[in-house]
Amino acid sequence: MKQLLRESLLLSLAGESVCLLADKAVWLPDRRALLISDLHLGKAGHFRKHGLGIPSDGGLGDLTRLSTLIEGLNPRHLYLLGDLFHAELNEEWEPVRAWLQKQSCLLSLIRGNHDILHVSVYQEAGINVVDQENLGNLVLSHEPLGSLPAGKINVSGHIRPGVLLKGKARQSLRLPCYYQQGNCLILPAFGMMTGLYLIPPKKEDNIYAIADGKVIQVL
Repeated sequence: MKQLLRESLLLSLAGESVCLLADKAVWLPDRRALLISDLHLGKAGHFRKHGLGIPSDGGLGDLTRLSTLIEGLNPRHLYLLGDLFHAELNEEWEPVRAWLQKQSCLLSLIRGNHDILHVSVYQEAGINVVDQENLGNLVLSHEPLGSLPAGKINVSGHIRPGVLLKGKARQSLRLPCYYQQGNCLILPAFGMMTGLYLIPPKKEDNIYAIADGKVIQVL
């Protein structure tokens, strides 16, 4: 646990302690809650089902990374901020279901645009499905919310934010990041089979990039 937190960045947002982990996850120490977004498990199986021969480990790599976080932090509750499984059922759901059923912490899925399975499929795997969740002054959603009451912070995913850093001699580097714009904090995608969306930052935005196994504020 100490190693995970040593590589993180601790923020205070609306009176809540919010720890940005280098593993593309948020830890809420006071609530013992772990937040991740955009796993997109089953994506390779979805493409293979439609004739594209994309190799995959069935999402086991992502689940192994998530297991390491759970073992290190021992959360009371795991919140999945949308897009757990990429599309309709395919052969990759079974190992995902088996992994979910083994977890001792509470599981909640904030339904995203790719979470199209019938709610009973998620419930059978031990997941509570909601459209939005309130944790004190934090409002969890999949897509960023347009407006919030004063004093609230929206924590979301969906965008898969990245930042482009430019150096001398035309050098550049694309990095996943946490993107804070006003009262909205957008998480990087946890899943490996996702891309980056480079958001043009504004002067008042905060960008927390993940680089060399650490979270650093770059803007």
